[in-house]
Amino acid sequence: MSKATGVKFLTNTGYYGGRRGKFLPADAFRESADELAKRWTAEWKEGIEGTGIRPGFIKTGVDTGELTAVNRKLIKAAASCHLETGLTIAGHTGDGRAALQQVDMLMRAGVSPAAWIWVHAQNERNQELHLQAARAGAWVEFDGVGPTAIDRHVELVKTMRSAGLLDHVLLSHDAGWYSVGEPRGGTVRGFHTLFTEFLTALKTAGLSENAIEQLIVKNPANAFAIGVRSA
Repeated sequence: MSKATGVKFLTNTGYYGGRRGKFLPADAFRESADELAKRWTAEWKEGIEGTGIRPGFIKTGVDTGELTAVNRKLIKAAASCHLETGLTIAGHTGDGRAALQQVDMLMRAGVSPAAWIWVHAQNERNQELHLQAARAGAWVEFDGVGPTAIDRHVELVKTMRSAGLLDHVLLSHDAGWYSVGEPRGGTVRGFHTLFTEFLTALKTAGLSENAIEQLIVKNPANAFAIGVRSA
């Protein structure tokens, strides 16, 4: 797809521990954090499964509330992998409590929160936790930009701007969801709302062209830049 379109796609290494670990392979439970980190680091150095294609970031996933033992292992492994590769860690995260626990764990492991993205931060209703994570240096990603969520996402962005933290915000549709076997892939959510409606809504809310460029150009480039960010 990348060759056909000229668009650069980033794939990932790491393991998704959300949904109570139902998608984790057996080695996630059997191996230590260091062993998992070596596995992911090898994909960065050698390519994924012999393809020569290297990951552009580390993806993890945790549920809401107190992190489980296996989720903690994944965060430790991600921290070690980051220190070896400089890859950013994108953490699917259930709520603010789990987010702040990850920030704490990364810092204890010597990784700056600037190397970590709080994925699905919009699901946390307490915006003070967004601010707390961003002030620590983390990236706060508001996913789910879509036709029915424009007003909510505008307010989330405005809150971060008012706190002087717009340079820690990422935006995403979290769209797609092609369904195998259904006609035309089933009901597919498009990837256009940010450009066709949301940016206009941000301008109407008073965001400048410079602020919008910060959100959709500078912030993603900085968030996914490869380089070790130590605490």
